[in-house]
This record gives sequence, structure tokens and C-alpha cells, in this order.
Amino acid sequence: MKSEQTHVTPLGAFGRGLVAGAVGTAAMTAWQKLSARLQQSSSADSDGDSQGNDPWESAPAPAQVAKRLIEGVFQREVGAEKIPRRE
Repeated sequence: MKSEQTHVTPLGAFGRGLVAGAVGTAAMTAWQKLSARLQQSSSADSDGDSQGNDPWESAPAPAQVAKRLIEGVFQREVGAEKIPRRE
């Protein structure tokens, strides 16, 4: 049996990495959008008890992490006006 060894060039490896990153990003984005829609539809079905809750509870996860970091490191309160708008 004859086995062929393929030589991967740096440019080829870079191209494969770009494609893999794009595919992974597309998959994660699709999952996040689906998850957000499912959560949105389930929260619309709830009794509407969300009044009076902390607005940060419904903020996106990255915003919540940033809030916790800022408050933990800099000991400063982060107001609800810093929550990014969803469009």
C-alpha cells in the first residue's frame, strides 16, 4: 500500500482555521438566537410577574458578566441604563 503524505502550507492552515471559525461562529449564533426566541416565547406565556424585578435579571449574559466585573473590581454600581438594547 502506498500512503500519500499531504503537506499543509501555512496559508492552507490559515484558510482552514478561518473556515472552521466561521462555521463555529455561525452555529453558536444560530443556537443563541433559537434559545432567545424560546425563552422569549416562554416568558410571554408566563403570568407576567416580572414587574418589580431587577432589570439586570433579563439583561444579556455578557452584560451581566461585565456588570459583575465592574462592580467587583472597581466597587462601582452599574445602572440599568447601561443594559444594551435588543433590536
